[in-house]
Amino acid sequence: MKKIPFVNPSLTISDNVAIVGSSGILRGSECGKIIDSHTDVIRFNRAPVVGFESDVGAKTTLRVINNHVFNNNDILHEGYSDQPKDFVRNLRDTKILYFASDLDPWRRRDTNTHSSNELFLYEYGATEAIKSHFGFPEEKYPTLGVGFICLCVLLDIVPSLYGFDTTNRSRDHYYERSRPDASSYHGVSFEKQFISELSNQGRVKLN
Repeated sequence: MKKIPFVNPSLTISDNVAIVGSSGILRGSECGKIIDSHTDVIRFNRAPVVGFESDVGAKTTLRVINNHVFNNNDILHEGYSDQPKDFVRNLRDTKILYFASDLDPWRRRDTNTHSSNELFLYEYGATEAIKSHFGFPEEKYPTLGVGFICLCVLLDIVPSLYGFDTTNRSRDHYYERSRPDASSYHGVSFEKQFISELSNQGRVKLN
């Protein structure tokens, strides 16, 4: 087990980890069993497993969540579908890593989450050093998935990636058809190239 950097309290992860993105490429993939075979399975935000087990598995050892989702915001009006407002509030017995620069939702964690959950805080100030290390564009910040991939690579862990699309297909989630365009906050084109390069270097296993 290795200690994940920039996280409080201390949080460890195994070398045998599946990081599950939310791309629609997972629909019909039948990857569920192999995903669940990993010691650790990382998921993000409101990505569901119920009803999608054959493609995405059922196991979750850590859920990484941004400020909007952790705050239980209603984002249906933004063009998303199938994004239940109180997803985080309804989680139970889950390890949650809060990954955002806005700490106000974190300060309201006693009401935003259930007491049975185990909460961890990513030191978001470390992101600038991570961006510099991996050559991110100065004005762009990593998505949750790529941010966590970076943490694993820093630990010399070679994670298995599922649901990360590196092609130019239209963007969608495996659990919903409707979603708005990518935020300009993230560099989607850069991230696709970045993941492809990590795969070519043997630093991630792209499935």
